[in-house]
Amino acid sequence: MLTLHYQIVEDNHRNGGESITFWSVSPGHAKTAFNNYQGKKDPVASAEAFVRLLESDKGSIGPGTFWEFEGGKFQEVPW
Repeated sequence: MLTLHYQIVEDNHRNGGESITFWSVSPGHAKTAFNNYQGKKDPVASAEAFVRLLESDKGSIGPGTFWEFEGGKFQEVPW
C-alpha cells in the first residue's frame, strides 16, 4: 500500500522534471544472515527481480506494481 501511495503522490506532483517510479519487489526466501542462512534462494538469485526492473526500458513496466522472480519467471504479483 505504501508503494501505491508513494506513486500516487509522485504522479500528482507537478515539478516539470523527471519523475520517480516506485515498485515493490519480493526477493523470496533468501539465504542471508537475517534468517541464519536458512533460506532456499541464493542471494544473487534473489536480486534478479531488482535487476530486471532497473534494467527495463523507461515506461515499459507499470509504476506502483509488485514483482518477483520465482521458478525462472519474472512476474507481477497481484495486489
